[in-house]
Amino acid sequence: MEKLIEMHELIPVYRRKHVYRFDELDERAKGTVRDAFRDEYGDNRNDDYPFDFSMEEASMQAMADAMDATVEWERDSYYNWHVTFTPDFPNPEAEDLTGARAMAYIENHFLTPNEKPTTLWCGKKRRRIATIFDLTGYYLDGCMTDAYQQWKEEYRRRANARTDLPDVADYITTLESNLEHCFTADDEYHASDEYLDEEIESTWGDHYYLADGTDVTDDIVDIAG
Repeated sequence: MEKLIEMHELIPVYRRKHVYRFDELDERAKGTVRDAFRDEYGDNRNDDYPFDFSMEEASMQAMADAMDATVEWERDSYYNWHVTFTPDFPNPEAEDLTGARAMAYIENHFLTPNEKPTTLWCGKKRRRIATIFDLTGYYLDGCMTDAYQQWKEEYRRRANARTDLPDVADYITTLESNLEHCFTADDEYHASDEYLDEEIESTWGDHYYLADGTDVTDDIVDIAG
């Protein structure tokens, strides 16, 4: 489409130019707009970037509550998350439990705070799984159950190799690592061109650009043209 553009601030000079919406630009011009968007809002390595960590915080707190634990976390400027759960073990030796006792402790104290384990059919085989508490945050189901499955796989590997079996503390470490991986992957996505394009469409959806990506929205004087 063509719009009338003001070309000079002091002496009114107008020219009719072809303008575009963001999705109509070529990739090079879109890059110019992305750079301008980053200049305006920063990016998610910057404290000024409008990225909300409330979902991650809710997830970690829900897990901590389920495990009767405290949680601490920090995030550096390169997407690296560091999550630490500190369960309030009623027995100081519980953290060092291994083998079947560790498995029972994890299921009873970490995976089933509200419900008992459930038996499901998986093909022709029955599979006993732990029923997760009501989800109040993001990542909860996957991270907690995946950590347990990884712990059991490590248990079987070490049992076959006749080496020291994993303990309860190893499960906590695996859970922390899974969360860090999930959060870091989300951070990397929020810095991607794909995510920025969605943000630009949402935030600057009414903007007009020249073919090279220059934003001329404020210079248009004949928006009905």
